[in-house]
Amino acid sequence: MILTSEYTARVIPAGLRIDAEAELAEMAEWLAATVRGAGKRRVVMGLSGGVDSATAAMVAARALGPENVVLLSMPYGSVRPARHAASAPASLDDARATAERLPAAEWRTIDIAAAVDAAAQATGLHDTLAANPGDARAVLALGNLKARQRAVTLYTLANLMGDALVLGTENRTENLLGYFTVHGDAASDLEVLSPFLKTEVWQLAAASGVPPEVVHKAPSADLWPGQTDESELGFTYAEADGVLAHYYPAFGQARPRGDSVPEGIPDAVVSAVLARVDATAWKRAPKPVYPGRSVR
Repeated sequence: MILTSEYTARVIPAGLRIDAEAELAEMAEWLAATVRGAGKRRVVMGLSGGVDSATAAMVAARALGPENVVLLSMPYGSVRPARHAASAPASLDDARATAERLPAAEWRTIDIAAAVDAAAQATGLHDTLAANPGDARAVLALGNLKARQRAVTLYTLANLMGDALVLGTENRTENLLGYFTVHGDAASDLEVLSPFLKTEVWQLAAASGVPPEVVHKAPSADLWPGQTDESELGFTYAEADGVLAHYYPAFGQARPRGDSVPEGIPDAVVSAVLARVDATAWKRAPKPVYPGRSVR
C-alpha cells in the first residue's frame, strides 16, 4: 500500500502498516454476509464525527449499498437546550462531512440532551455536579450516561426499523485499553473494526474515502469539553499500538510478556499501556454468573 503525502503526516511505523484495500474488500464481504445471514438488510450506526464511525460507515455502504445504511448523529446540547456543556459543534460538522460522502445514506440527528438530563436529574447526578462541578466521578458518570443514552437511541431506532442491526465502531486499541463504556459505545450487534489497531483504522479511513479533516483530527469521545483520547490516556495511539502490536499480535492473541520488549518505546509508556490493559480486563471478560449450588 502506498500512503498519500497527506496521510504520512501521521507517521505510521512500517510494522503497523496494512494492505488497507484488501482489508476493506474482505470486511465488506463479511459484513454483507453477516447482515443477510441474520435475516436483515440494513444497519443503523452512530456517526460521531470521529474516524472510527466514519470508517465503519464507509465499509457499511460498500457492503450493503449506502441506501441500506442509517447514520445517526447524537450530540448533547448542540441542537436543544442542555443542563451541562454541549458537545463540540465541530463534531457535528465532521459527521456532516462524512454523511455528505454518502448522499444515498440516511443521516439523522437526534439531540440526547433531554433524555440525559432527565436521567441525571432522577439519579441525583445533577445535584452532585451542581455542588461540585469538578467531581471526577460525577463528570465520568455524566460522560458514561451520554454514551449509554446513545446506545439506547440506536437500539430503539433499530427496533422501529425492524430490518436493521446496530453496527458498532470499536477498534482493537480501545478494546484492549478498556477505553469504552460498558453498555454504551461497546453495545452493538456486530463489529467490523475490532481486529484493527487505531493506527490501522487511520489507514482504512484514508483508503475508504473518509474526509481528510476527519482522518487527521485529534481523537476525542467528546464526552466533556476539551477531552481528547490521548491526553486522557497519557500516551499517544502510535505509542500504544506499538506496545499492543508487540504483546497482542492479532485479535484474540497474546504473547508472554517476559519474552521480549517492544523497541523504540520508553519503558514508562510500555508499563503504562500494559497497566491499563490489566486494570480493564474485567471490562472484556464475560459477565460473571453464579453457577448455582448444583454445579459445585
